[in-house]
Amino acid sequence: MSTRVEQILRLAEEQAADHRAEARLEAERIVTSARREADAIQHRTNEQGAGHRPESVSDSAHPDGATT
Repeated sequence: MSTRVEQILRLAEEQAADHRAEARLEAERIVTSARREADAIQHRTNEQGAGHRPESVSDSAHPDGATT
């Protein structure tokens, strides 16, 4: 191959590597953001659920619906 063709191919490889690196960083940012958002949602859900405890099985087992 000619020197010029080799230079063009090398430049294309370098540009491809740059694009892959940029895409990898963007993907990492997206995943990090999604994890933070999921953690925040889970935290809010846990806080909201702490005040609303389900009835125990024995409380809901009374035939007349009365609780003890």
